[in-house]
Amino acid sequence: TLGRISAQAAKQVIFQKVRDAEQEKIYGEFAPRLGEIITGIVRRFENDNIVLEVNRTEALFPSREKLPTEVFERGAMVKALITQVQKTTKGPQIFVSRTHPRFLAKLIELETPEIGDGQIEIRDLVRQPGERAKVAVFSRERDIDPVGACIGVKGNRILSISKELQGEKIDVIEWSANPPVYAKSALSPARIERVVVIDTAQKVMQALVAKDQLSLAIGKKGINVKLA
Repeated sequence: TLGRISAQAAKQVIFQKVRDAEQEKIYGEFAPRLGEIITGIVRRFENDNIVLEVNRTEALFPSREKLPTEVFERGAMVKALITQVQKTTKGPQIFVSRTHPRFLAKLIELETPEIGDGQIEIRDLVRQPGERAKVAVFSRERDIDPVGACIGVKGNRILSISKELQGEKIDVIEWSANPPVYAKSALSPARIERVVVIDTAQKVMQALVAKDQLSLAIGKKGINVKLA
């Protein structure tokens, strides 16, 4: 009897060590990929959250990290950003998102080779997921148009990204170290007459626009001015 107990205990120890090694392998594979885009398959739903399979590993796609109009079915392919890789008592837990600002940044990077090779930088990015985003880009190369490169010929690059994001409108503007100049660009697509600094300490500026541009500058539900 003691022999059987010892054998069972030994098997349990070996099983635990194998399991621990497998979990370390999973953590070692995904932890360095934090901030990268992965593609997973919808396997099941748990408490209104989605469980994806990524390279035979499960990743949790919380409901709050979906775009507002998105509905996924079992077997669907989903692109998402790895936002967290945690060690838990049940093993590594991988979290992904489609609403995180960096998800959009990585999509733009993948579509724009000039970002990958360092000719263009994304300096700022803000989103109202599924509705509108503003991306500020910059290049030290005089012969490179950072905005045009990100938008692509006839808008092909940015339209491809917008399609992935369920039609989210993406304004690409040129970053500037000059706050009034930057604010004027950030308020696009409205045409801004001029921007003046009201209070430097409080970082307050006033934008002056023609009457026919006011609603465009503010945007639907105030989204344009809020993001700017």
